[in-house]
Amino acid sequence: MALSPESEHPIKAYGYAARDTSGTLSPLTFSRRATGDKDVRFKVLYCGICHSDLHFAKNEWGMSTYPLVPGNSKLGTKWGLDVWWDHADHVKAALMILKATVQNKFSHMGSPTMMAHTLMVGGKVEKFKVGDKVGVGCLVGSCGSCQSCADDLESYCPQQILTYGFPYHDGTRTYGGYSDHMVAEEHFVLRWPENLPLDSKYLLLEYVLP
Repeated sequence: MALSPESEHPIKAYGYAARDTSGTLSPLTFSRRATGDKDVRFKVLYCGICHSDLHFAKNEWGMSTYPLVPGNSKLGTKWGLDVWWDHADHVKAALMILKATVQNKFSHMGSPTMMAHTLMVGGKVEKFKVGDKVGVGCLVGSCGSCQSCADDLESYCPQQILTYGFPYHDGTRTYGGYSDHMVAEEHFVLRWPENLPLDSKYLLLEYVLP
């Protein structure tokens, strides 16, 4: 018997998910994996809206699995404490995301963008430290062994893992950035410049590949 999204992993998470082809999003309690040696865990601060979110939410491309938490690019910072938001906080997060989307007229862009603050890093992470501003795009994994991966062209990997709605290495499904926090392999995390405001420039991640 398959585990529920809430019990797949040890770390509780909150987000907004589509549950059927209506595409309507509603609150979802689910779970994230524990921070691995090469993982970066981050609190999502901003996440945009992409046409792909709409297609996936309504299963218009015929590959969606429900419940589905959209949002495939995000920014935030690393902290260093396992402090998770309560229900009221994730509602505020959704309102913040909506406000940022409207103010920045994000709907005309091609892909969502997410900004985050790092919560913690794994013991073998080399590029990031707690407190860094980070971002993640539309990929969170790949095979790591094909020629495309060797050439740093993971977007062409036949086993690429998208930020949401795709099976991860452990067989569980990925969930996107319309949530309070995420965890991703260091290789697919981007550093956000300290002098660039998170709340006004996040559209740039639209076109950044890992």
